[in-house]
Amino acid sequence: MDSDNRMEVKVEDIAQTYQETVKIFENLHKIFSEEDAPTLLTYYDICISRIGELISIETNEFLIECLENILNQIKWQQEKIRVAYSSGINPENKVTVNNLQCQDTVEPKGKLKDNNYEYRQEVIRSTLCQVTGNGLKDIVGLENVKLLLKNTILHPLKYPQLFTGGRKPWSQILLYGPPGTGKSKIASALAFEAKAQLYSISSADLLSSYIGESEKMIKDLFEFTRKNKSKCLVFIDEIDSICRRRNDREADHSRSIKNQLLIELDQNLNSENTCFIICATNCPWDIDVAFMRRFQCRLHISLPDRTSRIEIIKNKCEGIGLDISNEDWEIIGNETNGYSGSDLINLTSFALQEPITDLETSQTWLFQKGKWIPCAFNNPNGVKIPLTEIPPDKVGVRDVTLQDFMKAIEIVPKTLSDVELQRYNQFSNKN
Repeated sequence: MDSDNRMEVKVEDIAQTYQETVKIFENLHKIFSEEDAPTLLTYYDICISRIGELISIETNEFLIECLENILNQIKWQQEKIRVAYSSGINPENKVTVNNLQCQDTVEPKGKLKDNNYEYRQEVIRSTLCQVTGNGLKDIVGLENVKLLLKNTILHPLKYPQLFTGGRKPWSQILLYGPPGTGKSKIASALAFEAKAQLYSISSADLLSSYIGESEKMIKDLFEFTRKNKSKCLVFIDEIDSICRRRNDREADHSRSIKNQLLIELDQNLNSENTCFIICATNCPWDIDVAFMRRFQCRLHISLPDRTSRIEIIKNKCEGIGLDISNEDWEIIGNETNGYSGSDLINLTSFALQEPITDLETSQTWLFQKGKWIPCAFNNPNGVKIPLTEIPPDKVGVRDVTLQDFMKAIEIVPKTLSDVELQRYNQFSNKN
């Protein structure tokens, strides 16, 4: 049999399975109020099995998602009936409620109840974050970015009389760059400086498995911010997952979500509210050009330079004993070229743990400043004593050295390759 015939057989099998499942589902509705509970539960098992079979052979992701939602509802209904039967609620074992009543009381896990307006409002309110820290002072480096944000967002709030006519504040900004460069931290620092409420939202908060619900969530979000009398900053992370480039193969519901977001962004640009939209992405080249046009400014959050890398590491080492000279810091700064902010945090955490490992391996200890500290076995002032015989409150550790950082650099590599870095630079040059 050739490939075309195999494809025809496969399509026919899927169609037949769908038809059989529909018949079983229809029969389940008919007998819902007629059969006794044990028989009804058996019919539920058959229906669940056939839907599971459909999910396993279906290739369309959207249909798979729809089938999974139906499966969740049916399982939930079956469980409610099983609990009622086992509890002896109906002594005659008859199911007296109809299917419509059961559907009205369905409350499965996940997003099956997010078509409720109050629920969407609850989700939006739950994204409100507590803003802490010292504002933009906590952001190491990126001086040009911080200056631009001050001039376009903070100054308009502080000196509104200066921004009239054609000079208006920016209300929609895109932050793009490699992972771990502090895009979300910038949004938090900006909210602190502006004394604004921060709503941190991910694509998972906006997207729903029900057709039309994602559009409602997006609309409710922007209406919520427009009606909010307080200053607010909405930070949407991984915006590229929502507004990827459109194509002919795109599903209608996905295009509808993008259209709704475009409408809301346009309204936000034209409104006089005090809501700022800050979006972040690690893949700016995937964003549709229509969305790119809605951002008044696109800021490249690049990797930290040498001075910034050293400062980030020093901040992480606050409160830790260090035996590192200025020359050593220069070596560390040079050796960490290409590391992101989060890479440097992981690197420093590893280096700071190195003195702790000496506790288990050291057999010689030096008593200094009221603490027993591991030392070299040939130290003339060292005392050979097992760790178990030292009181826990008298155990200390040595200072962190350059060697600890060099070992950490060998084990904790940078996450961004030179090819990936070049792609960000090329995108910045074109935009």
